[in-house]
Amino acid sequence: MDSNGVPNLKRTSGNGVTMEIGFEPLDKRPLSVVSKKPDGSVIANTELSYDAKGNITRIEDKINPARTQNFTLDNLGRVTQGTGKYGTQNYSFSANGNLIQKGAYTLGYTDGNHANAVTTATSASTGTLNYGYDASGNMISRNGDVLRYDSYGKLVEITPYAASSSVRNTYDFAGNRVKSVSDITLISTYTLGENYEILREPGKPEKHTLYVRGLHGDLVAQWTREDATLQIADGDGGKEIQRKSSDFSIGSFVGRTIVGAPTEEDRSKRSRILFL
Repeated sequence: MDSNGVPNLKRTSGNGVTMEIGFEPLDKRPLSVVSKKPDGSVIANTELSYDAKGNITRIEDKINPARTQNFTLDNLGRVTQGTGKYGTQNYSFSANGNLIQKGAYTLGYTDGNHANAVTTATSASTGTLNYGYDASGNMISRNGDVLRYDSYGKLVEITPYAASSSVRNTYDFAGNRVKSVSDITLISTYTLGENYEILREPGKPEKHTLYVRGLHGDLVAQWTREDATLQIADGDGGKEIQRKSSDFSIGSFVGRTIVGAPTEEDRSKRSRILFL
């Protein structure tokens, strides 16, 4: 904050690009977001406007005015109209607060056990799309697609309409998705925590992606390379390293090598490695 108590937020990325957010002096609401290259040239400049209740009514793009958006709200603070590059979208609600009109779509709610769950979406271009839910409220059918969940409510399989192949997800003991395999595209994705991902596709090199996040989990940088090697250290302190490219464990992204050392938790649950 400055001497008057007004927030002053500026973030500098690894490539030198800066993003600065300007705030209102009294209500401390964001008024502008400006991004600049290291040479000072502005690459993004957005200004926000609010109504008396603090709802956003306008998002103005100063660089590309065609991307500016305006919003109309009702007395409950719900958006009833939005205009922008997408044209004009109108929204309306039922007496119990369900959204029944969203642009070109009319939404229906016919599941008595889940009064707020959309069961139909109808438009002139798509016809009627149908949705179904299980006793827990999980969507199990999506206009012909079949969705399956485990006992914890985690999505484990999606089978597209009129297809015999599916997309399958695997989760670790904490409920985090660690693997997704598509029988349709034959692509397998391994997610190692929130900071590392491996993508495998037949006939192509593995793609290893490292994500770098800020203090609040926001993504600030990422690197993808096809010449990395996944390795895990033995329990002897790392004197001998074995390559285990299918293991769900990583350490640090150093040059072409990802190296880790197992912890007691890893030995017992065989699930992951702490980052070095």
